[in-house]
Amino acid sequence: MKANQDVSNRARHPLHPVMTHSPMALLMISSLWDLLGFWRGDSFWQQFSLWSIAVGLLFAIIALFTGIMDYAKIPQGGPAEAAGMRHLMIMVVAVMLYTGSFIIRYRTPIGDGYPPVIAIALSAAGLLLLLVGGWYGGELVYRYGVGIRDRPHQMQEERK
Repeated sequence: MKANQDVSNRARHPLHPVMTHSPMALLMISSLWDLLGFWRGDSFWQQFSLWSIAVGLLFAIIALFTGIMDYAKIPQGGPAEAAGMRHLMIMVVAVMLYTGSFIIRYRTPIGDGYPPVIAIALSAAGLLLLLVGGWYGGELVYRYGVGIRDRPHQMQEERK
């Protein structure tokens, strides 16, 4: 844990926010590739969506570990801890939904450009949860000041 703190201290900010953009973007944009696949009827977009999800899930593992490191630094018992736990749980479920979608897509032969409906439904549910979980991540930073060195507004929020 000491080595992780040294890395965060040298960077002067938490690592988790830096690591979240790639998985969020890759997982979210897979929905665009699905829509293009439906519109064009081309299996290329189904394949592109599959691999966007795969790479997004790999990056999500890194984001998860850095998020756990940053979560451990949140003061216990305050509103930021509750928001952090909601953020963590929602994002874990979102990643599980995308993982299910990936498994179904991977095992289904690519044919007419349309992935199975259940794979699309899992990705759509994952997308909604990514948006909600991302909002909670924003709450942690912008409302509670998590990860901000000088955070006078965090102290005021916790006093209320």
